[in-house]
Amino acid sequence: MFSEEHYTNMDFSNQVIEEMELNRKKFTHCRFIGADFSDVSICYHCEFDNCNFSSAILSSVHFKNCIFLNCRFRFANLFAVNFDGCKMIGSSLMDTDCSLVSIT
Repeated sequence: MFSEEHYTNMDFSNQVIEEMELNRKKFTHCRFIGADFSDVSICYHCEFDNCNFSSAILSSVHFKNCIFLNCRFRFANLFAVNFDGCKMIGSSLMDTDCSLVSIT
């Protein structure tokens, strides 16, 4: 699904992301509204710039050394998500349960 290095203004809403891992991908102004990332085990060295993850299922994904610039996670499912060494500059987790999120 993600054979390119950079994606701009793409709509991945309500899609099942079937990649086992994402490595060194850049997403700019992309929509992942309601997307299902539950098959993704690790995402490392990726950059998400102004992306919308509202209502996305991100449960159990391990994000390592990723950058989230001005991203929205409203009502996203972040159950057991691990943000390891990630930067979340200007991103919003409004209306999202972060009680079981790990940030290291």
